[in-house]
Amino acid sequence: KNEREVITTSLELQEENKKSGIFGFSTELEDISVTPSTRILYTNESFMIQKVMLDSLFSEFSVVLIEVPIQRSANIDLLIFLFKRALKAKKDFRLILLVSVPEIIPTFLDYFAEGESSRENIISVVEFDEELDNVDTHYLESPNKSYFEAAIETVKKIHENEDDGDILVFFPGRNEVDNAVNILSEYKLLSLANKSLEAYSLHSGVSPNDVNQIVNFSFTDRRKVIFSTNVAENIEFISGIRYVIDTGLKKERVFDNSISGNKLELVSISKASASLRLKKVYNYPDPAAIRKCYRLYPFSFFSKVFPKLDCPEIYRLGGFELAEFMIKLFAIKNQLLLENTIDMIKPGINYSNLPKSMELLESLGCFVLDTKEHAEDNSKTISEHVALNGSNKGTSKLLDNEVIKRLFLFNIDPQLGVCILAAFETREFENDSTFKNRFLQRDFNVCEIGGSVNRLDISVEMTIIAVMSSMGDVFYESNDERSKRKFSVLEGDHLTLLNVFLAFFKEFSNSKNQERLAYFCKKHSLVTRKMFSCVKLVRKIISVYLNRQVTEYDLINIVEKYVLSSGYSVMRKKSELIRRCLVRGLSSNIAQLQGDNSSFKNLVTNQVMYIHPKSTLFHSVPKFIVYSKLIETTKVFMVDVSVIEEEWPSQIVPNMKFVVLPPGFKQVDVEYEVTCIKSNYPMNLIGNTVKKAVSRFNVNEGSLVVVSDNLDQPVGKYKMKYGGSASGHNGIKSIIQKLGTDAKGNERVAKHVLTRFKSQEFQEIEQAADQIVESWKELIIVPNEIRNLG
Repeated sequence: KNEREVITTSLELQEENKKSGIFGFSTELEDISVTPSTRILYTNESFMIQKVMLDSLFSEFSVVLIEVPIQRSANIDLLIFLFKRALKAKKDFRLILLVSVPEIIPTFLDYFAEGESSRENIISVVEFDEELDNVDTHYLESPNKSYFEAAIETVKKIHENEDDGDILVFFPGRNEVDNAVNILSEYKLLSLANKSLEAYSLHSGVSPNDVNQIVNFSFTDRRKVIFSTNVAENIEFISGIRYVIDTGLKKERVFDNSISGNKLELVSISKASASLRLKKVYNYPDPAAIRKCYRLYPFSFFSKVFPKLDCPEIYRLGGFELAEFMIKLFAIKNQLLLENTIDMIKPGINYSNLPKSMELLESLGCFVLDTKEHAEDNSKTISEHVALNGSNKGTSKLLDNEVIKRLFLFNIDPQLGVCILAAFETREFENDSTFKNRFLQRDFNVCEIGGSVNRLDISVEMTIIAVMSSMGDVFYESNDERSKRKFSVLEGDHLTLLNVFLAFFKEFSNSKNQERLAYFCKKHSLVTRKMFSCVKLVRKIISVYLNRQVTEYDLINIVEKYVLSSGYSVMRKKSELIRRCLVRGLSSNIAQLQGDNSSFKNLVTNQVMYIHPKSTLFHSVPKFIVYSKLIETTKVFMVDVSVIEEEWPSQIVPNMKFVVLPPGFKQVDVEYEVTCIKSNYPMNLIGNTVKKAVSRFNVNEGSLVVVSDNLDQPVGKYKMKYGGSASGHNGIKSIIQKLGTDAKGNERVAKHVLTRFKSQEFQEIEQAADQIVESWKELIIVPNEIRNLG
């Protein structure tokens, strides 16, 4: 079950458990009620995945029952993979899968019976027939131009002409849900129908308490209308539903390699989803009543266009989401996974998305160089799909098992996990120097305090910020902007989240009174459940890093000592260190303000995005920012945004390629060809060769770009400069004299060019050359843009 269902079930069985004590309830953050007498454990996916690190074959369980939704999550697929392994190793282990529609069954039969001589010996199928005869299903004769308008009109006609019963409407996205509620609120004021109606929203942003209120209660004097995204498919019981309106659409996040990011696609649902949506009318209490399902699409679409099953999440993963999934796999199967195939249930991982994710894992520090020789691997393995070769000949890359293990146990976004690891480097642990100088490239965490050099500790603050960011919005939607303003700081959202946590934690440490804490959260529009979860997860992550159990009392002392006792001047310095650590972990999430002073462009993917209206920086125009994640609604919005300095990315993550363009420039794709010319002139006369090349190939002199060495630039960093002198460079001086232009780009290749290079300098030259080749598109700029800038 998911965490909400586990907690709900624990409340439902509370009285029964007082008598017998046989029920236990656990999530990855806490044991709600587990005792030696516990025989039946309710838990969630994350708990079971974390459990496998200590018990790879689930030896303490004899029977596992798992609910499998038709839209399988990546965690469900991972659990099924682990359970199959346990079934082979333990003859007395039993696995029971609960599926909501029969269309899913063949997929599991094929997976578990693979390699078995007799399917019947290992698999039994029990079907519960719940088909109802008194359900009328209606289709459109032809496609409708607007599914939104058609759905609203259908709701009005049902309300005005049909008998009692609540209505459930499936929309693809949250915007349509919220707009529909607003329209129905206006309609009910003007409606002449005898019975009033109430409209409700149901989507992933609705709190568990509100969900329970919406799905479990019906009215006798009013009709309830629920506008929902596809989240309602996975809610087993919704009270009072007699009419279902199905638009046949959903929004699905899919990784797009061309933009190295996710995009939100409007797609048709599957036949299995359509069947599940229809079944929401089955719970209507009057057995004699005619139930109705209005499908706002032709039957031909349903039979010929709709796929049989939904595409599982694991196949759609890419980027950091797939990287996070691979961290779980690597943590469980270790180095062997690189040399073995992954026996996942079909369709499994989309291997075309895997190389990018492995690059991201490498950027996070999950691989180390290995100089040992390895036999060539000809099987279809991860190594076959991605390039894991080191930059030096004769080397390859191996998993850094310590990093992988800790990121796995942190159980948050791996980018935020690396922010935490980077911050922990600022601490001196008695028995742990594993990560010293491992993530932060420069020793910027040492500063002057009171005339002496001390090491600032930001590990606790960074852990808190990472946890708060991973929780999603901790404010109630109705008041969050006004409430967030009380805690906001100029540096942005991440330090604002730190202030929110510390204000709550002061109340938490001073009083364990639940009512007082609930009042504090209500006063500041905070979601109480999320704040308590943040405290638990902060405690868990610090326990993982210290390799010992951290109690609530320990956490109070740690926060008091390392955070709350810091003075203003120390906090100012910590602010910079925290944001630098964010750059280390979120190195792919750095953006530059564009010329419209509104949009930003990602320095790695080139994607255009905007600061979310709920951000504390929404009314600011910082030139460079780092953000935690993206959400896509009317635009692509950045969530949890902080201000950074332009030079930080290249300082902290020198191996990443960032494209920082001067004001007024834009990156474009152009067609080009490269011609190599060998000059017969020495350096101080190179302008003669360039002059001939310009004439031979009819190149506009104003669009010429010269790449040269510059001892002031670090290896691999490209900088475009227009105007200025030759700076003592004889080759540049000759080109300026012959062509009459001083436009030039600078690329450092080594420390000097007048004596023979040392072996290390040859490596630097090779790296710089590789960087130029990889960055060639960034060197090709539309000539008109250069001329317009003068």
